[in-house]
Amino acid sequence: MSDFEDSDLRNRTPEKTKRSRNEGSKSHKQTHKKQKFRTEWMDQKDFKDWLPPIIEHTLKAKCKLCTIDLTAEITVLKKHQTSQKHKLSVRSTKNIKKPINTYFIDSKSKLQDQIKNAEIHLSKLCKEAFPDSTIAKSLHIGRTKATALTKNVIRKCYHEDLTSKLMKNNILGTKSIIHGSMSAKEGATAEKLFNTLLNSFTENKISLDNIIGFASDCCNTMFGNHNSVSAKLKEQFPVDPKDESQYLPLKSIYLGASMFLLTQNKNINEQMLLDVLKRCRLFLIELCIEIKLRFDFSDKILSSQSSISPQHIFSQQHSNTLLHFIILFPRICNDQYHMQLIYDEW
Repeated sequence: MSDFEDSDLRNRTPEKTKRSRNEGSKSHKQTHKKQKFRTEWMDQKDFKDWLPPIIEHTLKAKCKLCTIDLTAEITVLKKHQTSQKHKLSVRSTKNIKKPINTYFIDSKSKLQDQIKNAEIHLSKLCKEAFPDSTIAKSLHIGRTKATALTKNVIRKCYHEDLTSKLMKNNILGTKSIIHGSMSAKEGATAEKLFNTLLNSFTENKISLDNIIGFASDCCNTMFGNHNSVSAKLKEQFPVDPKDESQYLPLKSIYLGASMFLLTQNKNINEQMLLDVLKRCRLFLIELCIEIKLRFDFSDKILSSQSSISPQHIFSQQHSNTLLHFIILFPRICNDQYHMQLIYDEW
């Protein structure tokens, strides 16, 4: 047989047969068939404690002890099982006699799940709670009835409970109290919010003397410098200089740099220092009382001074006109021509 015929015969021989004779081509690489995860592996003794599938990737498996992904091949899994990392993970779990979640689940977990479902789905509450009741099966509590139940029963009970507590304790007025007492259609101006807050107290016979503060977000309507809810509360309930609940601790009173340095001197008698600070505070209290006696803070001119302060003028809250301020000084400007000039300049 010629060399040509022998080569032609070799080319017609199947690759598998040539490999068995050690005559396979070096350029020909044996293809590897990928393997999918098999559920029966999870029942095997070597794998059942740590091998779950990866649902979105059928060619992968997961070791839940080592928290790593593996190729879904039996040789890879066995190799991982014998690795040092896996052995350490298995050893650490052997000291745990039962999973931690079993400490939070009692023997009546099935009943607890039924109760939870009943609480989540209010419309199916009676059916979930009383599955053997013919009356419960006939009940239909949809969104309309559930809303009415919340507003007309639960809301009233909560309102009565809150009112009784506010009658006996000090009150921290909040934005939630205001919004709970008015509808969205009424608008949310500072004036309406302020009136709603006070009306909610008076209508429920809650003493306004119990108010000790006001809490809300920092929007301009609530905490703006002018015409906000907090500003109106300060006007309605001015701070009493004699109210000791408003005082700072003695050592927190600022009396200038020299006094501050004096309080840091450890050689000064502590009682003497406190006595000096107390006398300073009494002086400030008396000063505030005398200022309140000498000035009428309800005067429109005094209350409008802030509208021409540089801080207010350069802020985004300044008024578009000064006419409301100009008319307070008729002896200075009392004719339309000069008012218009000032307005144009503003």
